[in-house]
Amino acid sequence: MGSHYNSTVAVLVTEVLKMPFSLLLLAYEKGGPVAAASQLHHDVVLQPYDTIKIAIPALLYTIQNNALFVAVEHLEAAVFQVTYQLKTLTTAVLTVALLGRRLAIHQSRAAGSETIDKTTCF
Repeated sequence: MGSHYNSTVAVLVTEVLKMPFSLLLLAYEKGGPVAAASQLHHDVVLQPYDTIKIAIPALLYTIQNNALFVAVEHLEAAVFQVTYQLKTLTTAVLTVALLGRRLAIHQSRAAGSETIDKTTCF
């Protein structure tokens, strides 16, 4: 049985809906829409290099969300859930391996504990 929606449209709508909510929160934080617009201009328009650096992970996140819809359609629920939950451990391992960062003891224990917890529940 096919899905009754297009996964790409679902991801697009989700991402588009984030914008007004983010703008509302920024306006609330800055005390009004004028101050929020000024902050956006300063952070986005006047710093294009930083905007591009943020846009790349945002694009990858959108692609990942689209891939999750495809995975849900093709994997059993338990397999999908375990694989999805392992992303935290994968992120920690890649942070250490690719970025050369060190995890504190409590961060390592938390990642290990979470992995054991989420993979043994099934």
